[in-house]
Amino acid sequence: MAKANDLHFLYDCGIRKGLLNAREYYPRQKSLDGYNILISGGNGRGKTTAAAALLMHDIDRRGHDLHNPSLFRFVPDLLTDFQASFDRMESDTEKGLLWELNRPDLLVLDDYGAEIQSRYTQRIFLQILENRLGDRKRTIVTTNLNLAEIPDQRVASRLSQFKRLRMTGPDWRGTK
Repeated sequence: MAKANDLHFLYDCGIRKGLLNAREYYPRQKSLDGYNILISGGNGRGKTTAAAALLMHDIDRRGHDLHNPSLFRFVPDLLTDFQASFDRMESDTEKGLLWELNRPDLLVLDDYGAEIQSRYTQRIFLQILENRLGDRKRTIVTTNLNLAEIPDQRVASRLSQFKRLRMTGPDWRGTK
C-alpha cells in the first residue's frame, strides 16, 4: 500500500476504517532516523482524527511515559503562545517553549498553515522542525496545504522528508 515516501490514504469509507488504516501504516518499531509523518488533505478529511489515532496507538504501544509524554498541539494556538512569550516570566520564554516542544518523543502539530503566516511564525515553525529533526524526534504534522503551497520553502523542504499521508474523499463533516 505504501510507496516510497508517499501514501494516498483513501478516506471515503468512514472514520473507523481510516483510523484502522492509519494504525496499520504506523511503523511497528521506531527507526534510528525517527519516523515523521505529514498528513495533508482538504477540510473535513480526518487529518486530525488520524493524527490523534496515531498518537494513541503510539501511547498504547510504548505505554504512557510521565517523564517523556507525547504531545498534541494545535499550531495556531502554539504560535499564539510564542507571540505571548515576549511578555511572560522566564519559564515561558521562547527558548523555554522550544525546549518543551523538543522534549516529547512524539509531537503532533495539528493544522499547520491555518495561522496567519509571518516571518516570525515561519521562523518558529522551522526552528521546531529543525530541533526535532536534529534530535531524531518523531513528529506528525497535519495541514490543508500541499508542499507547493507552503510559503516558506525551508519548511517545505523539511516536510518533504516526512512520510506522507494524503487524505482524500468527501468532507465527512458534510459541507453546507
